Amino acid sequence: MMQKQVLLTVVAIAALTLGGCGQQHKASTDKTPRTTKVAKKKSAATSTKKAVKKQSSSAKATAAKATPTQMNFAQLQKGNYSSLTGSWTQIAAGANRQNGTGLSIAVGDGSKLAVTAHGFNVSGVTVRNTSLTDNAGNHDLAYAVKNGVLSADLRDADSVAINWGITFYPRHTTTDYGYITGTKTNEQNLIVVWTSNNSATEVYAQNVTAAQFKAMQGMNLTQVSQENFTSLIGTWKNEANGQTIVVTNQVQKRPADSVYTDVTKGAVISGQDVNGQHEVLMRGEMNAGAMTVTFGYFANSLPASAPVTLAPKGIQISSDDDSDRTQDRMIVGAGQGGYAPEAYYRVH
Repeated sequence: MMQKQVLLTVVAIAALTLGGCGQQHKASTDKTPRTTKVAKKKSAATSTKKAVKKQSSSAKATAAKATPTQMNFAQLQKGNYSSLTGSWTQIAAGANRQNGTGLSIAVGDGSKLAVTAHGFNVSGVTVRNTSLTDNAGNHDLAYAVKNGVLSADLRDADSVAINWGITFYPRHTTTDYGYITGTKTNEQNLIVVWTSNNSATEVYAQNVTAAQFKAMQGMNLTQVSQENFTSLIGTWKNEANGQTIVVTNQVQKRPADSVYTDVTKGAVISGQDVNGQHEVLMRGEMNAGAMTVTFGYFANSLPASAPVTLAPKGIQISSDDDSDRTQDRMIVGAGQGGYAPEAYYRVH
């Protein structure tokens, strides 16, 4: 009997021991996947945080790099031009030509303006600290801020023979020069210099790239006067009658026996050949910001076409000119048959 009890006790203990081992093994099996899963989740979260942090840092660096210089009006009014230092390009210029058209501002010549922490020299005057010096002497500047724009005028403006004014336009504060830049508002900071002498005006933009200025230029009459017709190449269309003028990239040299002795070559016009002779555009003389050129044939046996006036954007040819002066244009007949009806605009 005792032997049976001992045997039963041993069997019970063995069963309990085996049961406990089974539970431990099951617990271990359940725990291992959870532990692995948690570890993976933590690793993914860490990687995500690093990626987000890296992207955030990269975005901040890019944003910081792309952020343009801000005009500091408080400093400027104290004669500190540190916020304006950098590269400035003349993108527009003009004056009242006293021909009844008022102030005409066209694309500038691309000249540079150097601005230091103390000021700059422009149009024969020196702007330094809080004063402007011209041929008449030194003039203190009076500042005013209106609509996000800072103006600096002569304090003695009422007593000088020639007046001056400097206007500082931060980005996106004026639409006045959109026809020059091709943008709704100014994408760059601007410095506009004005004088009462024929209202001569110069507009300088900060950090303009060569590509940006080239896009602004459009019709370049200085080049045309040098028989470089590159700025005229393309199709020009009359919106009233749908007719076109196509200036090609081909150039024809003037024959020795041609009557057009004041030119050496002309730009070939497409589709206007007569008896094997190309029609060409020949340079003319500059007058009040425009140029009247000749469309014709170098062959003496063929008559010349009507004169054509080239007018860059911003230029009003005369007080009767009702064509769209925010665009480059060719006026066939030089205005003899009207301006708007005979205007050909560049096809973009």
